[in-house]
Parts: sequence; structure tokens; C-alpha cells
Amino acid sequence: STSAPAVSCALRRHLFCLTEGQPVLPGHLLLNWKLADTLPELGLESATVDISTFKLSRAVPGSRVSFMETSVGTATLVLVQCLHTPSESTNKEVKDAALVIEDAIRLAVGEEVDDGGCEVLYGRAGLLYCLLYLRTQLSVAERTNGDDKKAVVTKLSSNQNIKLLVDDIVARGRWGATGYARELLDEERQLVP
Repeated sequence: STSAPAVSCALRRHLFCLTEGQPVLPGHLLLNWKLADTLPELGLESATVDISTFKLSRAVPGSRVSFMETSVGTATLVLVQCLHTPSESTNKEVKDAALVIEDAIRLAVGEEVDDGGCEVLYGRAGLLYCLLYLRTQLSVAERTNGDDKKAVVTKLSSNQNIKLLVDDIVARGRWGATGYARELLDEERQLVP
């Protein structure tokens, strides 16, 4: 188990990144939101960082479309923030964020099938996390206005997009398993007299 001093030290490092202008990754911001909700005694603001100022980049390979380290995560959080505070967000922010995620889906399922790029931290499984996280946030957003923003998120997190991505991840897993089985069989054949 993690000790209280270790958690406290990690929390101090996290808060330092947010307050001292250090690079903030989507994972940092999501952690901040979760901490603000879970531990109100810390006095954190849920939107400490203005994510609308983050640069959104659309040029990533399909194997690097994760939440944690790419603009896909930032775009996801922009959309979540737009769902929660629709009056404070612009249609341009929503459109730009949606384009990042749409491109990521297109790139992720459009590459030739191989066994790479499906990791949660770096690849397609991270993009799947983004879509599922957006879907969960729709239920929270039902209590707010901003139907146009909800429609964008509903389309992005549709069953069709999720199925496309899951099918692609499974196909890559099968491709990798087939290659591994062949390699294993070749090694076993060498042991036979």
C-alpha cells in the first residue's frame, strides 16, 4: 500500500506543476478535477488550468492517439469542460476538439493492421478510454444546457465509433497472436530431432 507521506509528496509535485507554469498534460488536469471532487478540503478549483489555451495538434500516427500524452486527451477535456460549462465555451473550441478526436479515430482504424499501438498509455486503448470517458460525462451534462455541444460528444462517443475502435484493437491482437504462435512453433521445431 502507498504511505500517506508518499501520497502527500506526489500531491505536492502535482500541485506544483499546476501552479508554477509547468507543462500540464491531460492526465495532470484530470487528476486535478478528480482531486477537487474527491477531496474538497484541499480547496482546489476544478478548472485550475485554462485548457482552452492548450495547443491542439491533429497530426499524430494512429498508434499514438492516447489520452495521456497527446492532444486527444486535451481535446477530450476541452469537450468535458464544454459539457459542464456550456455557456463559457465557444463553438470553435468544440469544433477544434472534435476534429482532433475524429482525426484520431480515422487514423487509428485506418492504419495497416499490425500488433503495435494498442497500449492504454500510448495507443488505441487510450483513445477508447477517451470515447468512454466522454460518454460517461454526457449523463452528468444532462442537467446543463448546451444541446449542440452534447450532440457533438454523442456523435464522437457513438456505438459505431467505439465498435470501430474495439474491432481494430481486437484485429491487431489477433494479428499479433498469430505471429507469436508462428514464432513459437518455429522455435519448437528446432528442438525436435
